[in-house]
Amino acid sequence: RIRTLLERLGLPVTVTGLDGDAIHAAMAHDKKRAGKKLRFVIPQALGDVVVIDDPGDAVVRRAITSVLE
Repeated sequence: RIRTLLERLGLPVTVTGLDGDAIHAAMAHDKKRAGKKLRFVIPQALGDVVVIDDPGDAVVRRAITSVLE
């Protein structure tokens, strides 16, 4: 739903010219990490988020791939 709204507003939902492996490696230094595990804050609706700790490498890589053109 959020992605559809962004698209309707003409805002970008994908990026070009970035390397998925480099993005994944940089995430190891993210300030939201919980110890050595990645932490994600995912919007569910306006004003509502869910925090996901350590979703797993495969899920993270799929998420990165989904926004790369």
